Amino acid sequence: MHNDIKEVDSIEVITLMDNLSDPFTESHEGMRWNEAQYQTDIRHKRETCGTDLCRACTGLSLYVKIHVDNKTYHLLFDTGPDQGLVVENAARLGIDLNLLDAIVISHGHFDHYGGLLSVLDAIQKPDMPVYIHPELFSPRAWALKNGEKTFDSYILTKAVVEAHGGKVIADKNPLAILNNTVLISGEVPRNTGYEKGMPSEERFMNGQWEDGSLVIDERTLIFKLKNKGLCIFTGCGHIGVVNACQHAIQLTGSSDIYLLMGGLHLATTGTANRIEPTVNDLVALNPQYIATGHCTGARAQYALNQAFADRHIPYGVATVFRW
Repeated sequence: MHNDIKEVDSIEVITLMDNLSDPFTESHEGMRWNEAQYQTDIRHKRETCGTDLCRACTGLSLYVKIHVDNKTYHLLFDTGPDQGLVVENAARLGIDLNLLDAIVISHGHFDHYGGLLSVLDAIQKPDMPVYIHPELFSPRAWALKNGEKTFDSYILTKAVVEAHGGKVIADKNPLAILNNTVLISGEVPRNTGYEKGMPSEERFMNGQWEDGSLVIDERTLIFKLKNKGLCIFTGCGHIGVVNACQHAIQLTGSSDIYLLMGGLHLATTGTANRIEPTVNDLVALNPQYIATGHCTGARAQYALNQAFADRHIPYGVATVFRW
């Protein structure tokens, strides 16, 4: 059990990559800022044009500032789908990637690690910690109905990451980092009967293609927010967001969930039947807020709106939160 992870005073989350661009929708003043509000109210920009807007693309990247005891840690959770986009969006939002203390890659799908090398190239310091699961570098493919496969063509290696200045730290177990303020979940047990991962996924292991449907390398981030409860961040939620929440509770010994944020992977045709039980179980877990984007999908977001009202907050690229 990791119930000794340090409580943090506050967390600021800046979305550097998401599937959606929505620079204008207002909600939760004092907690959530859209892109236009952030640029004008927080950064005090008084001139803007289209080239200033952040670019959306399928993928996820969250820049997290962790404030505790007059100290601030800077963490990047995933790096988006391709070389350059996250770096460009960071520049548009006035973020200095050289302030990063660590990078965590949630799992080995291109839309979460595709921008890693460009991020490392933009950082002017060596040995940037890059936390991964040992299987992240495994080649993977998805089986098609006609028996053929479609392959993930962008495969990283440890040697390539380290050649660009990263220091790869591979571990499948729970791991506390940044002076014990952040808990990487490690492998997440699969307890629910309906959160079935990606049934079509295969991994190339031991010289052959094997079943990879559990997406065993996906891990979450867990924080303890002072006087509030747990904050749980998911990349895609292939592991199942209910499984992720249950695992966070087991690891920390705390049953109070303040925030669940990230992709819930309920957007595809094959996951539509998971929406109702997922929402029902989340209602039972009773997080104070659920912030969703990336692969959550409109149908799931509608169901979450019905269940949680304004406690459910959709976000897009350049949305900024202060929790």
